[in-house]
Formats: sequence, C-alpha cells, structure tokens
Amino acid sequence: MRIKRLMGTIWAAYDDEKGVIIDGGKKMDEKRLLRKVNKLGVKIEYILMTHTHYDHTGCVEALRKATGAKVVVGKGEAQYLREGHTPVPKGTNAFFRMIGNAGHNKMPKAVEFYSPVTQDIIEISEDTAIEIDGMDIKAVPLGAHSVGSVGYVIGDSLFAGDVVFGVMHLIYPWFADFTDDIEAAWEKILKSGAKFIYPGHGRRLDMEYFEKKYTERFGQ
Repeated sequence: MRIKRLMGTIWAAYDDEKGVIIDGGKKMDEKRLLRKVNKLGVKIEYILMTHTHYDHTGCVEALRKATGAKVVVGKGEAQYLREGHTPVPKGTNAFFRMIGNAGHNKMPKAVEFYSPVTQDIIEISEDTAIEIDGMDIKAVPLGAHSVGSVGYVIGDSLFAGDVVFGVMHLIYPWFADFTDDIEAAWEKILKSGAKFIYPGHGRRLDMEYFEKKYTERFGQ
C-alpha cells in the first residue's frame, strides 16, 4: 500500500488497482484534485471523512461524482454534510478562539459552507471495518475536535484529521469543540495498533513520538 498527500488536508492510500481518499480539501482545489486523482490511475472506492469542516470537505461532492466512491462520515456530522454547512470549531487557546470567532462572525460563507453531499453516504457511529479486497481499513470514532471526528486505521497507519496536528512540535489541536475529550481520543489513537499517524495538517508522526507528547501533556 502506498500513502500520498495529494494536497492540503487530502491523503490517498492505494495499491495498483484501488484506493481511498481521506478528506476533501477546499472547494477552490476541485480541478487540481481531480487531476491528481486521475493520475493515480486507480479505482477510488471510498472517500473517508475525518470530519466535515470546510477545509476537509470542499471537494468531496465533486470527487464523489467523478469517481462513484461512497462517502464515509461520522454519524454526528452526517447532517452537516448533507446540508453543506459545518460551524467553525472553537479554539483551544485565546488566540485560536479569536480566530474561530472571527471566522464565524465575519466570513461564515467562506469558512462554514461547502457543496452538500446527499448521496452514497455511510454513517459511522462505532468501530467499523470497511470492506475493500486486500486493504484492511477500520474506522474509529474519536470525537474531541468535532462531534463526528473519525480516525481511519489503514494497515499500520492512522489518519487522524484534526484531532492531532503535525506542525513542528505543536501536535495538540489548535481547534476543538470538546477539549475535555482530547485525552480520551489520544488514548484511542495510542491503542489503535498503528505505527504512524497522518494528521490533516502537517507531517507524519510516529507513534513513539506521539506517546511522548501524550505523556508530557497528560502526565500518564
């Protein structure tokens, strides 16, 4: 299995014949994303949504139409996806709370709305195996960042969306609606059996480094 960042928040996991796309970026990226997906030369079976904020969802409908893929999303955000509107998340410190409030109050059309997805949706509410021949995929609800945040374990890799960041040494999420749940979400990641974490933003992390950061923050 190969893993490739297509652009921004969008990852692909694939072999020579089939694959999945994780998240859907911003709407402005539609044409470029479709070109990159076509270059992969594989059948896209699923679009796996870690959550539905605008910078992860903007191209999903265009990608679904182009590939015929099913869209997997956390049950708590399925209605957001159908409506094409997910509220801006809360910041986890004063600076990011200011950024989030500004986005919600000053420019909601730009940072809360995207093209609705109303067909081919699979809702995830518990740990769920996703069937693709030769590809071991498990969806793991994480919450914390948003009500329907989901991680996806594919082989030895876990795609965490924005429950984890990979920007320099700053892996604690900058935005989260449920900060009290971050510790539990990180514990799920630690117990997932994965060796590597692919955040929506930033670089890949190995589990040993992630465990060190978990211990530094939560003292366990």
